[in-house]
Formats: sequence, structure tokens, C-alpha cells
Amino acid sequence: MNPCPADEFDGPIDRGPGGPTGRSLDRSPARELDTALWTKSSHSGSGDQCVEVAALSGARRAVRDSKDPRGPALLLASGEWRAMLDSVARL
Repeated sequence: MNPCPADEFDGPIDRGPGGPTGRSLDRSPARELDTALWTKSSHSGSGDQCVEVAALSGARRAVRDSKDPRGPALLLASGEWRAMLDSVARL
């Protein structure tokens, strides 16, 4: 992964139940989420308890519940993504 300063993260996007509302300082993350290529682990069993991940610009990652693709997405700067992966690996 490429390093990404934490200040490149623009904050959460209000996606709400009807999809993105565009309420953010930078509207490009909402558009990026709509066109992102979402993937889930090949270890995902029945598919009923999966998260999906998308690579975004600026080495950011988005994470969402695969059962609710129009629901909220968690946006992470690259350092936050690495920290989350390190934490999960220790479980």
C-alpha cells in the first residue's frame, strides 16, 4: 500500500437509507463509493456475514456490509486501514 497522510481523509459521507446525499466538503468520495469495485474475501463462507472493501483514491479504503450495499461505508486513510488489519490479524 502507498502511504497516505491522514489529513487526506475528508470525513464520513452521509449515505443514508436512500443512497449518497452528497453532504460532505468534498463530493468526490460519494461518487467514488458509487463507482468503486467492491471485493470480499475468498474465505467468505455463506455470504451472510461478510464485509466488502474498495480501494479509493489517495490510498484510502472503504468498508461496508455486503448485505447492505446502499448503506453506510466506513472510509479509512491508509494508516487507519493498516492499523485495522494489524488488529484483526492479532485476533
